[in-house]
Amino acid sequence: MIIPQSMRILNINRDPKGLFATQNQHMPAAQQNLFAALGLETIDPILAVRTYQALLEMICNDAKGIRSVQQKEYARIRITQHATNREISQSISQPIAQQEIWNNFTKGLLLSRIATLTKKGYYVLRNKEDTQATMLLIQQLCKEPFWKTQDKGMWGIEKKLHLCTLAACIAGLEQCDGMIKLSAHEQKQVREGRKIFARAFQHVLQQNEIDFSLLALIYPLNITTEKQSEHILRAVEGQLYRERGLIRFIGDGYEYKEGEAEWPVGFAWLALIYKQLKNPVKHTFYVEKVLRTLNENNELPELFFANTHFYNQVCPVVWGQSMLMAALTGR
Repeated sequence: MIIPQSMRILNINRDPKGLFATQNQHMPAAQQNLFAALGLETIDPILAVRTYQALLEMICNDAKGIRSVQQKEYARIRITQHATNREISQSISQPIAQQEIWNNFTKGLLLSRIATLTKKGYYVLRNKEDTQATMLLIQQLCKEPFWKTQDKGMWGIEKKLHLCTLAACIAGLEQCDGMIKLSAHEQKQVREGRKIFARAFQHVLQQNEIDFSLLALIYPLNITTEKQSEHILRAVEGQLYRERGLIRFIGDGYEYKEGEAEWPVGFAWLALIYKQLKNPVKHTFYVEKVLRTLNENNELPELFFANTHFYNQVCPVVWGQSMLMAALTGR
């Protein structure tokens, strides 16, 4: 019942082109779409491809100076079990002020997913416009070198050089190199980025700057060594684990009520990682943990307030529901 219900939630929140309504105004709109598509890759890769193609179309249109509904800021909405397609479509088209659509993290992640699915035999790049949009992403990351450029990372909060952003850019550019040949300048930026990443990774561990977003380095970016993955998992599970999810980082002020909010999608993410690492015991443990956070309609909340069973109004969280499906698949 959980996977069919999750697919229903995704279907009613996806427009005809494959883009999803976004619910968190702090997290870049493209990122919420990418995370939703990630889960779909394990269920129906063709639907995920459609989302990636719709994002490429946004980039292409923006380069041409064309503004479409999808390129405007999306509405932050509360999805209910009884929401209709018309209500969702109307919500998608309502702008929300100052919501970021793209950052370097999302650009790198999109490149990574395009390359990954292309290597699996899916035709993500349909035409020259899709190829041009992909090349434009590569140029944007390398013209103003990504390893020098600050952004708001995965959570859309503090503008700085985030480790997850470095990792996404490196992974995306390296994986695309076999599909679209990088120039000598672009290859140089990747090498420089690798050096910065190695130093930044050590700094994060030494300064104990542990963040939920570090899990993205393992899945889906797959950029860490076995030893680095072990360090990340030990630190995240040791410091961010709570009864109903992972906190994003120590001192997180988002929905803070006598403690940091607990994100149940963190359990789904850990389950996905342990499935990838072929650790059935840990995979099952985190699947059971995330299933206990669902409400009576099998919907996954965005977060629970600290040390309580109360959750915020973003329920179900679309991208989290998608990650839940991926964690359950192949169980």
